[in-house]
Amino acid sequence: MLTNHLTFGLASIAAILAPFASAELSGTVGPLTTATEKAAVKTCNVLDYGAVADNSTDVGQPIIDAFADCGSGGLIYVPEGNYSLQTWVSLSDGNAWALQIDGVLWRGASPAGQSYMLEISGGSDFELFSSNSAGAIQASGYLYHINDTYIGPRVLHIDGVSDWSVHDFVLVDSPMFHFVIEGDSSNGEVYNMAIRGGDSGGLDGIDVSAINVWIHDVMVTNKDECVITKIGSKNILIESIYCNISGGCAMGSLGSGANVFMFKSNGGSGEVKNVVLENFIGPDNAYSLDLDSFWSSMSAVDGDGNADIAAQVGGYIQYVCENAYGSGYCVSNSTDTTATYTTTLYASPSPSGYSAPTMAADLTAGFDVTLSIPIPTIPTSFYPGATPYSALAGSS
Repeated sequence: MLTNHLTFGLASIAAILAPFASAELSGTVGPLTTATEKAAVKTCNVLDYGAVADNSTDVGQPIIDAFADCGSGGLIYVPEGNYSLQTWVSLSDGNAWALQIDGVLWRGASPAGQSYMLEISGGSDFELFSSNSAGAIQASGYLYHINDTYIGPRVLHIDGVSDWSVHDFVLVDSPMFHFVIEGDSSNGEVYNMAIRGGDSGGLDGIDVSAINVWIHDVMVTNKDECVITKIGSKNILIESIYCNISGGCAMGSLGSGANVFMFKSNGGSGEVKNVVLENFIGPDNAYSLDLDSFWSSMSAVDGDGNADIAAQVGGYIQYVCENAYGSGYCVSNSTDTTATYTTTLYASPSPSGYSAPTMAADLTAGFDVTLSIPIPTIPTSFYPGATPYSALAGSS
C-alpha cells in the first residue's frame, strides 16, 4: 500500500514540516556518496570525448563513451553551453557515479524505436544534477505537436535504480511525458526542478511507480498531472509541488488487484488509506481536489463507485458525489452499493476579505503547443513564503 502525507498549494502540494519526511518514507533516500567524492575518483569531461558546445555536434555518443570510463565510479561532466542531442542516451548498471549537466541539451533527432532521450537503468548510488541549476534538456516537442502528434518520446527515465537523486535540473517541452520513474526504483529524491510543457493533455510532469521516493520543491507547467503516482508505488512523500498552470496532482490506479493510491480512475477495487491532505490552495482551478473513480476519459475496469469533489464555480463551492458509499460528506450510507445516485451540495464562498496568496512566477496562460517553449529559471520558492529544503545549487 502506498502511504503518503500530502499537502497541496497553489494547485500544488505545499511544504510540510521536515520531521514528516522520515515518518512517511521507509528509509533514507538519495545517493550513498557525494558528487564530490565521485569526481575525486575520476572525472570524464564530454569535451574530451568529442562533444562540442555548438548545438550542432552530437553530444549523445560522447556521453555514452564517457560512461564507459566513469560509470563504475566517477562523474561525467557536461560543461555550460548548448549541445545537440542526436544519439539518445541509455546508460545501464552504473554504480557510484554522477552525471553533471551544466549546459543545455537540445533534441536534434528522433531515433526510431527509442522511447527516452536520456535513460538511466539499473545500478545504484547515482546523481543527475546541474551545479548551476541551469542545466536542461529542451525536447522541442512543439515540432511534434504542430502536426497534432502527441505520441512520441519522453525526456528522462529512471528505471530500476536504487539510492539516487535528480535535482537542480530543467526539462522543457517534451513530446509526451517529461519524467518517468519506474521499474522498482527505490530510495530516490527529486528536488529543485522546473518542468515546463505545452498546454495540452498527455504531457505529464513526473510519473512515479517506485518505492521510498521523496519528491519536493518542483515547479511544473503543463495541462496534465504535475506529479502522478501509479501502480507499484509505496512510501512516496510528495510536497512543495508548484503546479503553475497545470492539471494538478493525481495518485495511482484502482483497477482490480491494485492496492495503491488513486484519486483518478474509472471503476476499480483498490484502496485509499492513511492519507492527509492539508494547506492546499487552488485558485481558478478546474478541480481543486478531485477524488474520482469514474474518470470519463479512461476505459472502465473491474470495480464500482465514484466520488467527485469538484471545483469552485463562481461564488460557491460545488461538491458532487456519484455512486460513492460509506460515511462522509455527501457519500451514501446505503448497503446496496450497486445502486446509482448523484448528490450535489454547495458550500458558502470564501470568508470575506480572503484572497489566495500568489507566487512571483505565476502564469496567466499555458504555452502554445505549436511554438518553442522558453527554458525557465528554477524558482527559489515553491510555495508562498516557504524555503526549499535544499538551497539551489550554486546559490551561495
